[in-house]
Amino acid sequence: MGTNNSRCTTTEYIAELNKVLASHTQLGVHFVLNLALYLEGPHDISDVIQVLNKQSYSVHYFVLVHNYKDDRKITGEMQAELQRMIGRGSMHTVDMLVKNSSIRMEQRSAEVTEIIGDILNKSVFYPL
Repeated sequence: MGTNNSRCTTTEYIAELNKVLASHTQLGVHFVLNLALYLEGPHDISDVIQVLNKQSYSVHYFVLVHNYKDDRKITGEMQAELQRMIGRGSMHTVDMLVKNSSIRMEQRSAEVTEIIGDILNKSVFYPL
C-alpha cells in the first residue's frame, strides 16, 4: 500500500487494504502497514483494526510513542485503547524519545529492526 490512514479516510484506506489482503490470501507474506493512531473522526483506525482482527495473519502493532518533529506522543491512554481494540495480534511499544535527533531516530530504527528480526525468526512458514 502506498499510503497511510492520515492521507485518506478510513473507508478509503480499508478499500485499499482489502485489495492488498485479497491479493495475498494464498501466500506466506509479511507486510507493513503505516497507521496513524487516530481514535475518532474520518481517520479513526477502529474499523481498520477490526478488518485486521478477522485475518489469519499474525499481526504485530508497533507503537512508536514519540514524534520526531515535535512534542506529540502516543499517551498511555491511547495505547490502552489500541490494546483493547486488538482482538488478535501483539503490540510492541518503542518509547524512545527521538525529537529532532537523527542519532536517536537511527537508534529507534535499529530497535524496531531488531524486534522485526525476532518476529521473523520465530515465524513458521508452511509450503503452499
